[in-house]
Amino acid sequence: MHLTLKTGDEVILASAESDISGCPGCPPPPVCEDFVSGGGWIQNGGSRASFGFNAGIKPNAPAPEVHFDYIDHGNGMHMQATSITKYAQGATNTILHFEGSAEIDGVPGYTYSIDVADNGEPGRSTDTLSIGLSNGYKAAGPLAGGNIQLHHPCP
Repeated sequence: MHLTLKTGDEVILASAESDISGCPGCPPPPVCEDFVSGGGWIQNGGSRASFGFNAGIKPNAPAPEVHFDYIDHGNGMHMQATSITKYAQGATNTILHFEGSAEIDGVPGYTYSIDVADNGEPGRSTDTLSIGLSNGYKAAGPLAGGNIQLHHPCP
């Protein structure tokens, strides 16, 4: 507020400033994320196949990351994802698809394609896992134990 006196002098009683970049003491904007995590097992033939993983874009990560470990207890095969080259929504908004490079039994040079579905809580018998490997291995089914959890992005 500026006052101009009869003498021509100017008196400033108050001033204001606006800023669109934030304010002192205001909370920071939310950190967005888009990833899926889970663990458990599916029936594969007459045996179990167990897995544990997280995949996608974690807070403050510049690109998708993957950690996927899978063991078929029937044949002893152990697969580990080593990179992620694709991460996308699957056929529905509860399914995520990811693919990339993998090691099988410690040997590099393979690829994987995985679909996971978070179809509600608890995950057992509602969530699903489907895995295909470049060596011809395939397995799919509802979780016989465990859970898959989608962590949705910020609105």
